Amino acid sequence: MKWLAVVGVVACGPGNGPLDYPPPALGSLGLHDSLTYVARNLTLPNGVLLAHPKLGQPAVHVAGDTIDVAWIAPELGSAATLTIDGVAAVEVAGACDADGVCHATLGGEVSAALATGLHALCVGVGAAQDCSSSAIAIVDAFHDPVTLVHVSDAHVGDGDSLALFDDVVASINSIEPQPDAIVFTGDGADVGTSQQHADFIAELAKLRAPVFAVTGNHDYDAVGIDSWLLDVAPELDYAASLGAVRLIGVSSGQDLDDGNHDTTISESSGPDASQLAWLGTQLPDGAGSPPTVVFFHHPIYNGLFATIGPDSRDALKALVTEPYVRAVLSGHTHISAVFDADGDSRGLSLDADVVDPARWPLHYIASRATRAPGGYAVLHVGTSRVDYRWVELP
Repeated sequence: MKWLAVVGVVACGPGNGPLDYPPPALGSLGLHDSLTYVARNLTLPNGVLLAHPKLGQPAVHVAGDTIDVAWIAPELGSAATLTIDGVAAVEVAGACDADGVCHATLGGEVSAALATGLHALCVGVGAAQDCSSSAIAIVDAFHDPVTLVHVSDAHVGDGDSLALFDDVVASINSIEPQPDAIVFTGDGADVGTSQQHADFIAELAKLRAPVFAVTGNHDYDAVGIDSWLLDVAPELDYAASLGAVRLIGVSSGQDLDDGNHDTTISESSGPDASQLAWLGTQLPDGAGSPPTVVFFHHPIYNGLFATIGPDSRDALKALVTEPYVRAVLSGHTHISAVFDADGDSRGLSLDADVVDPARWPLHYIASRATRAPGGYAVLHVGTSRVDYRWVELP
């Protein structure tokens, strides 16, 4: 009998109201402590949340692996029911910490073998339940190199961007065979309204391939980080594996003090100290780590404007410039650009190229997906290959 590997992905949890907001502690806690912040301060009484991001981020596995599920239920205890595709699969009892963050690793308890594709996952604790329609991604096999589709800056809510993004989604869904994963590098919403968030997430749900998304500065413009944390979080940064290739995503945060975007990756600076510390654990010095792709919203290199600012740029550059890092993907500038590990674009075509290993990691900045007629990048990244091309819709 085959077992499955899954991970929880946060779905639309309870809405935030005035009573949900504590003093602005997230600024002092650090963005990477957001999971604990949600458990302590934002999750409503008698509420439960799957404890991984909503914006895609499914666990991608072949049948035969164990199941890792995490959830937040501060006042409800550890007993939960796992439901896959609407069918109750197993009851679990997880170990919970003092904040009500619970974890359970399952093995042979789940007996159903799921077909290749995306599957829904719900975790229920008592009468409370939270679900994601795309939490489980089952694949026939892992590939090396993997095929990645890189999409950025949908800016849903700006003019006809929603219709254009729908065309982009349809085009990606028409690719055969489907890519191993889709990476979205921020600014799904144009000014961060709830409706824009909802429309953007609904588009992601249409995609056939697993989606891994991080946030950009525009995603928080109208609401602040707390207001969207239950939709895109509680874990805004994460690492995931596609067989031999590892993905590491770093979300933009929001400056919580004076609004000048000078302490996080939001407009002109970079990851906060807690994010850099976490990245240090995920990107160790030296060889021996699997081929890795790192992605975030603001580029490190850009010839015109809008690079990550001096507070974090050098530290982030040092972390990602490792021999096992194959590509660094970003957006924000709304134009395509390509650089090597040293920030040199000479000899690298904007249209398509195979990158010499001596120039890894490739720094690829994707143009705005909803710049008419719409588009996205396709990359092949693996142990011994990095290439890329831009696909513009007809």
